[in-house]
Amino acid sequence: MSLVVKRFFPTTSTPEVLLDPKGVVTIKGRLTHFDLGEFYRELENWIDEYISDPADRTSVDIQLEYLSTLNCMTIIVALKKFSSIKLMNKELNVNWHYEEGDEDIYEQGEFISSAINIPFNFLRISEVILEQQ
Repeated sequence: MSLVVKRFFPTTSTPEVLLDPKGVVTIKGRLTHFDLGEFYRELENWIDEYISDPADRTSVDIQLEYLSTLNCMTIIVALKKFSSIKLMNKELNVNWHYEEGDEDIYEQGEFISSAINIPFNFLRISEVILEQQ
């Protein structure tokens, strides 16, 4: 089976997710759902297939407005899977976007980066950029 682009549209409790086999992963929105069930299974299956033959360069962009403490583990598990790419001598960049002044999201990113031992690029989003979106 050939890996294809997978897109999850946002809901009130799950983020928008774009998974592109060319090495682009985007997670954007809110992650508050306590029973991710099918959403997480599909995400995990795609990642497992992707890491078996990843692109030379993988970029993971995470821009969350809210991440419940419980769902922090979802992100940790997904990023741990992606971290195996580095063992294949391939490039992995994780960009953690956070709104200016949102210390909670910033600190969650620092915690996750430390927990999985992967340095993140922390990118502050200013109000001006947010208004243009």
